[in-house]
Amino acid sequence: MSLVGRKVTVHVPATSANLGPGFDTLGMALSYYDELVVEAVPGTGATVDVTGEGAGAVPTDESNLVVQSIAYTFKHFGQPVPGLKLTAKNIIPHGRGMGSSGAAVVSGIMAAKGLLDGIVEMSQDDLLTIATELEGHPDNVAPALFGGLTIAWEDSEGPRHKKLFVHRGVSPLVLVPSFQLSTKLARSLQPESVPHED
Repeated sequence: MSLVGRKVTVHVPATSANLGPGFDTLGMALSYYDELVVEAVPGTGATVDVTGEGAGAVPTDESNLVVQSIAYTFKHFGQPVPGLKLTAKNIIPHGRGMGSSGAAVVSGIMAAKGLLDGIVEMSQDDLLTIATELEGHPDNVAPALFGGLTIAWEDSEGPRHKKLFVHRGVSPLVLVPSFQLSTKLARSLQPESVPHED
């Protein structure tokens, strides 16, 4: 079955993770969304048009994280990757603690899910497993996939999550720094242990 002509639109929220004592486990979706339109086109390869955050800075070919996530999802289910045309309207700041890479991964996975609708069935467990494999940990991708506040962890059966409820009166205040800092560098600055007194 040819996918050429299939088009999907995906909205994925920003997230804030490592909330309070829930380091690497607690994450919350925020009402701040990137929008992605993906169309299957003839041929192979991908073209990416980015407006907003990351325009002129993120790759606009097959090396783009969203494209890699789409391709990974297709291959995970043994499906051939079609030619892809992506249009991304990004508002989630990059490198500022709002889960932009997790949102890119989830955007790609959800776009693949939409393109493969009726061909491949994807469970919530499938989505979380693929997202965790691509992102490396589930704390940001779980709330990006499922919304709200989540606790996520990995065990011998793979990544897991539980959705938690947030009181309606709680309104997050997000402070976004004017500078970028990679997650890898931020993690390297943390102490290996915290004294009991602290």
